[in-house]
Amino acid sequence: MPETVVARFLLKWMLVPILLLWAYHLAQRRFSATVGAKRMATLLVTLLLLAAWVVVYVFVRLGLGDVYLLVVAAAVVAVGVRQRRKLFPYRTRCPACGRPLGLERILFRGDNRCEACSPADPAGGDNTP
Repeated sequence: MPETVVARFLLKWMLVPILLLWAYHLAQRRFSATVGAKRMATLLVTLLLLAAWVVVYVFVRLGLGDVYLLVVAAAVVAVGVRQRRKLFPYRTRCPACGRPLGLERILFRGDNRCEACSPADPAGGDNTP
C-alpha cells in the first residue's frame, strides 16, 4: 500500500487556511458597499482550496500515493494562474497616483484607490444634509 504521509498532513492542515479565508469573507460583509469583486474572490479561493481538500480526502480514503498529489497541485495552480484576475484582485498601490495603500484599503475596498483618489463614500459617510 502506498505511503500517504503528505496527504494525511494536508488533510489535517488545509482546513486552517480554508477557515481563515471563510472568516475573512464573512468580515467583508461589513464593507459590502465598497468591497466589490474582492468578496467574490475570497469565496472562489476558498472553494478552490475546499475542492482540493476533498480530493486529498478521497486520496487518503482510497490509499493513493502522495505522488499523485502533484497532479492536484498542478491543477490548483493552473486554475489560479488562468483565473488570476478574478481570484487575486488585490493591489498594494493606487493605480491612479501610485501611493501605497493601507491594509484596510487593500483588503476591503474594491476600487484599489487611495483616500485622495477615491470618489466619495457611496454610503454617504459624512452625513451632511
